[in-house]
Amino acid sequence: MLRSSLEQQCPDRTRPPDSDLPIRSLGQQGLTQATWGPEKGREGSGESERSRDKAAIKIQAWWRGTLLRRSLLHAALCAWIIQCWWRLAHTRLSDRRRRIVLQLYARREWAVVKLQAMVRMWRVRRRYLRAQAAARLIQMRWRSCLARGLLRGRYQITATGLVMDMKLWAVPSKPRPCILPCADSGAGLRVSKT
Repeated sequence: MLRSSLEQQCPDRTRPPDSDLPIRSLGQQGLTQATWGPEKGREGSGESERSRDKAAIKIQAWWRGTLLRRSLLHAALCAWIIQCWWRLAHTRLSDRRRRIVLQLYARREWAVVKLQAMVRMWRVRRRYLRAQAAARLIQMRWRSCLARGLLRGRYQITATGLVMDMKLWAVPSKPRPCILPCADSGAGLRVSKT
């Protein structure tokens, strides 16, 4: 649009009518631009060119600084996003590891408790079976003595041991013990003869 209006006003494309402004061609497109200020060759044109160059340098420096600040801000935001993601991922990973370690610890503790319970149960069962066998032996001997009519008495089981009150009716020709004394119990036997 600017080109067509300038060509209509000034076919030689050197200057617009009624103006002192020179026309410069811009690039390959053939665009023209009017420059404001004195032409080259006039006095003081070098100072105005220098001031324009300084102004252009200032504008370019400002623009480069703006682009640099934008890119630094973008890089800082990207780094911040990566750091936030890594913190979240690291927290999840450490929680998962902590949970696995806790589960392994709980399994080991459960296995130890189970093993201890089995050993305790085995020991208690063994003790019970020994006591049961001893009780059966005592009952068998007691019943055999009662069946023969040799002994009369009673017995009582207390916390400290076995208390018995017995009476002998007849002495057999061959002494045979009816009740065997237990070596580890401190229970005393009272035998009375009649």
